[in-house]
Formats: sequence, C-alpha cells, structure tokens
Amino acid sequence: MNGFRVGTHLRVMIIHQNGNLVAERIESPPPWDDLADLLAELSPETDLAAIVKRVSRRNLPCVVVSSAAVAAWGQRDPAAWTKVSGWLAAKRIAIIQT
Repeated sequence: MNGFRVGTHLRVMIIHQNGNLVAERIESPPPWDDLADLLAELSPETDLAAIVKRVSRRNLPCVVVSSAAVAAWGQRDPAAWTKVSGWLAAKRIAIIQT
C-alpha cells in the first residue's frame, strides 16, 4: 500500500506482491496524529494492533501480509482496517500482499 496526499485527503493504493494494483481509494486523513491515539482505538489483542506496534517499534518501510488477512480484516472489522491502512498510508508504509 502506498499513500500520498491529494489536497487534504490521502490517496491509498494497495499493491499486490506481483506489482498489480489491488485497490485504490481516496480517504479523509485520520483524526489522530500519533501512535497512542490509534492504539487507543484498536482492540489491544488484535493482529492490527500488533502490526501497528511492530511497524512503529522497528520503523519498517513496509508490512507483508496475506491477501486472506486483508480480506478478513475488511469483513470482521472494516473500521479498524480503515484506520490502520490510513495510518500506514500517512506514514508512507507500504502493505505488500502475498
């Protein structure tokens, strides 16, 4: 996933490992600016919270996740997935789906 600003909004693109564009959307910037605010909005024991913590601790440029996980997050907790993907895009952290 790559993201960049379009005016006051973020353009979020999710790229598959083979380089094909999987999804693209324009979204409002997240209402929180820091890690603590995002983690406070997520259930602490979820995969999404673990990804956010791991990325922030290690200052990673990308996250590799399965396409099945992305689909599951979109179905189980679309609001949390939107928050996390928006945060990753704002930080310019790519999501690589396998």
